[in-house]
Amino acid sequence: MKKITRIFPKNVPDTNFGKYQFHANFWRKTRWIAVPGWDHHSPVVWAFRKTFTLSAETTFRICVTADQRYDLYLDGERIAFGSDRGLSNTWFFETLELTLDAGTHTFVSRVWWSGTDSLSHYGHTAVFPGFLLHGCGEWDEELSTRSGNWEAMELKGYTLIPLDDPDEQVGGFVC
Repeated sequence: MKKITRIFPKNVPDTNFGKYQFHANFWRKTRWIAVPGWDHHSPVVWAFRKTFTLSAETTFRICVTADQRYDLYLDGERIAFGSDRGLSNTWFFETLELTLDAGTHTFVSRVWWSGTDSLSHYGHTAVFPGFLLHGCGEWDEELSTRSGNWEAMELKGYTLIPLDDPDEQVGGFVC
């Protein structure tokens, strides 16, 4: 059995991460991760992978985000994408509740950053370009990006295509 539910707040959220303890206890074992050796300037596409094993059917929650954008896959199926556009003090994340069968499972996330020269960068970036996944509750240590031993690599073969006309609504990465 595999069940994935996106959790939405009951009220319109105040996304000030200070109030949500983004840098405090709730996120204590979670941190932004990136691929070592990146110059912190150039456009890039990364992949992150985490494999884990469940001994019985289990239900748990994760919170996930990336700077700037991501696709999240579970066992080869796309289960989330985002994040909604925000600012460093109002960065959005998604919360998912997962019910998974016993066995081995794999998260893979494709994350892209458009670079500091991109028009899409200005005013729309979080604290650190990269990926963040928080395993809630007892899954904190096993799944969170700080402590969960995630594998990471740069995905070659992508090129950022800049806008010729800033008023156009096209542009982005292509393979």
